[in-house]
Amino acid sequence: FNNVDLNKMTDYRVNALKDGNCEGVFYHMNRSCKLMSFIQYQMAREVHEKTGLPYASFDGDQADPRAFSDAQFETRLQGLVEVMEHQKENGGKADDNN
Repeated sequence: FNNVDLNKMTDYRVNALKDGNCEGVFYHMNRSCKLMSFIQYQMAREVHEKTGLPYASFDGDQADPRAFSDAQFETRLQGLVEVMEHQKENGGKADDNN
């Protein structure tokens, strides 16, 4: 989304996550677009507050592939999966440590 305020972006994601029965969220922090990356940090917190879904992020850059780290991506994704599995084992309840 471009030119949409934070509340609309957050509401859209919350609805999409609920409609898709998602168990977690994985955010791409695009270093080519600093403004969107900054907004996504706040949006991730707000989406988590509204859904309780665990989330993680990874860095990348649409203009410079050197900003992407396979190791960071894999580590963050594995961590997110572990949190989602833990949440599932506890009846959908998340620890507040995200």
